[in-house]
Amino acid sequence: MKTLLRKFSAVIYAIILVSTTTAQTQPNIVFVTIDDLNDYVQGFDGHPQVETPNLYELAQKGVTFYNAYCSSPQCAPSRTSFLTGKDLKYTQLYDNGLFKAIFTNNFTDEKNNSEYLTIPGYFKDEGNYYTYSLNKIFHGYDEYSEYDVTTVDPCEKSLSWNKAFYYLDSSFIFSYGIEHNEGLSNFQWCRLPDSMEQYMMDKVMIDSAIQFIDQVASGADVTCGKPFFLGIGIKKPHVTWFIPEHYFNSNYMTDIYQNPLDLPYNSPVNASPSNGIIMPPQPAVEFADFLALPFVAKAFVGQVNTRFNTYESTITPYPIINSDFTAAEKEDAIKESMRANAVIAYLASIKYLDYHFGRFMDELETHPEIYNNTIIVVLGDHGYGLGEKKHWGKTGLWETDTRAPFFIVDLRNVATKRCDQTVSFLDIFPTLCDMADLPYPTFSDGSDYLDGISLTSVMANPAEVWERPVISTKENTYMQEGSCFPQISVRDDRFHYINYHSNNSSLGTSPCNAATSILEEELYDIGVNRETDPYEFKNLAGDPDYDPVKEYLKEFLTDGDLYLQKANKVQITTASVSCLLNNSAILRLKPKVYSSNGILLTGAALTGYSFEWTNNITSDVFMGRNYNFNMATIPTATYASESEILFYLKVTNTATGKLAGFDTKTYYFNPANAPVISYNTSVSGHDVSIIDYSITGSYTNTNWAYGDGASSEDFLPAPHSYAATGTYLIKNTAYYGNKPTCRVTLNKVVAIAGPPLKEGPVVMEIYPNPAYNKINVVLPYAIANADVQILNTFGQIVLSEHFKYEGNGFELNILSLPTGNYFIKVINEGAVFLEQFEVVK
Repeated sequence: MKTLLRKFSAVIYAIILVSTTTAQTQPNIVFVTIDDLNDYVQGFDGHPQVETPNLYELAQKGVTFYNAYCSSPQCAPSRTSFLTGKDLKYTQLYDNGLFKAIFTNNFTDEKNNSEYLTIPGYFKDEGNYYTYSLNKIFHGYDEYSEYDVTTVDPCEKSLSWNKAFYYLDSSFIFSYGIEHNEGLSNFQWCRLPDSMEQYMMDKVMIDSAIQFIDQVASGADVTCGKPFFLGIGIKKPHVTWFIPEHYFNSNYMTDIYQNPLDLPYNSPVNASPSNGIIMPPQPAVEFADFLALPFVAKAFVGQVNTRFNTYESTITPYPIINSDFTAAEKEDAIKESMRANAVIAYLASIKYLDYHFGRFMDELETHPEIYNNTIIVVLGDHGYGLGEKKHWGKTGLWETDTRAPFFIVDLRNVATKRCDQTVSFLDIFPTLCDMADLPYPTFSDGSDYLDGISLTSVMANPAEVWERPVISTKENTYMQEGSCFPQISVRDDRFHYINYHSNNSSLGTSPCNAATSILEEELYDIGVNRETDPYEFKNLAGDPDYDPVKEYLKEFLTDGDLYLQKANKVQITTASVSCLLNNSAILRLKPKVYSSNGILLTGAALTGYSFEWTNNITSDVFMGRNYNFNMATIPTATYASESEILFYLKVTNTATGKLAGFDTKTYYFNPANAPVISYNTSVSGHDVSIIDYSITGSYTNTNWAYGDGASSEDFLPAPHSYAATGTYLIKNTAYYGNKPTCRVTLNKVVAIAGPPLKEGPVVMEIYPNPAYNKINVVLPYAIANADVQILNTFGQIVLSEHFKYEGNGFELNILSLPTGNYFIKVINEGAVFLEQFEVVK
């Protein structure tokens, strides 16, 4: 480490030494980084078929940060940022290719960033911790990055680590994988013989972590008499995906010459129950979101999808696939089957890492004196795309690449919480300082060092109000379009804005010219609860109605007034409003303004702010706190042809003249726009199809409930299969207007006759019922690989689990469910068990 740590005085060091006894009461810290892990983790809702029971079990003991974002969607810039607590504007490391293996060489006087700290180094020197690195914590771990090799005494080490260990996959594993590659030529995966697992790096690394914990528990002096900071660097699911065979999903395509081919992917894409691996979602027109991307954005997509498209032309002899398929259908089936196998290989990598992480947790739990005094941090270093927008891999600035799993578990105080606030990995450093009672570090001139914000307040109260958009930054690989200047993503609780700058005025060329660089943009209304455009299908950047949103989010760019800052949370409110406003209504708008600390400002506290109201239909500009908008001012033709009006509220600090906060809210008008639903059903055996479906009017979203606990958010769902005979009520609900209670529903009754899909009893027992924090489920016979869903009375999935075990009973944690009635649905090999239960809090 440079400059900062070397300026701690001998007096401070002496104080630390004599405080050893006190230091032993400090918590141990286990810091787990997982390479290239996207939201395919149970509890993060990225993929319904992922199996991570061990990560999920641990997360349920702490705080899950559901909307956490990396500083950069690539290993070296991301890890360098969160480990130093500094954003990329300071580290100036925008691409893996710029990283220097001798970590200190990334920070120089020439770059004006020579002072730096790291989390493990600061805890070692300021907190008197013993720090131990296992595999990839820092990028460059295989060259002992931030490890002092000038002394053999671990207690006298400088830099970040007292001890460092790394182990790479045995060479014969790579050789076997290349020889038996089942993927593309340079996007490789394969099923390894299970016997090779014992030689794999994550398995061996976890063995070392277990050995260390056992040594500490035995009383051996392996930590220099200090609490420990243990870095566990898990390499998978980083490519290549050479994974033992038993981790692969049973849908994996093993023989492309099978005739007819058992397709490995869910077909049709929204089939329920699923009949294959569920693929990443696509817009209604496949890859329409890619086609709508700006030029610079496409430069970050990569070429892997092109290789999938050309794969079928390399197969000799050409497979039959299915004699009923056309040539085009065969070609599509081959391409999608290979993509499905890639997704399955990624999921297998995750299942593999979860199993071995579970071994570590099992061993830690056998030593309660350590377990009960340990803080565990788990994060993916960034996300990973699996074909969305034709993008496979990392480096993109979309949600797939910038959002990653993150949770903190304080085993001294176990509690299940979920925080939906938007947070940054920069926040890890100050949060751990607070949890370990360490002061925040400063620069040598005494100024604040950290770029992040402590999360301890939202860990205590996840509902705390705050407004803190976070940024992710990336430059493209050298000489590629987008490599000259930082490309920046800004994410608040609802919107995602991406700001691109081309290399110069001639798109696609490499010379850098800031004066002629072209600005390109993306903007997605994801929704506060991911209810609007969660997959970023519709780019709103070119819609002038959203220009005020872009201007606000630009304030959080590196040259903006709100860079790395909290803003005032602003909310547009109304006392009461009808579902659809008529043209004589007076819309009475009022603001709620919160301080940057989440305190609602009232009365005199608001006198330091000015309020500017505008909208997207009229030219009206109103300056004042409360705004009464007369709907009659909307032109008659506009009222008849449109259905919504967007209001914008800018709140300015009058002392500084700078923007303090912003909100936009949509109101819907004209009762003639109320939706009307029409559809029919077609029954074939146990399958029901929705036909002749239409909705007139305007609506925000729809859903289907099938009466057996199953539901669908698809506009037109695939045929649904019922597990048993009986009469079922199908409900289609369309939501619209200005309140959650504004909805219309059309019900249809269907009768399912004939034998059930799987003979045998279909009754399961739930107890206790009513329940508070857990339920026990008893099935009529033993099953394995069960998918479990909890659904509310609208048929919406509110909790999902996957169990892999042999038995006829299990326990399910329902502490996160509020009071209400629910269905539990257990799916196993074509059998579906359904039962209702009640939660009482």
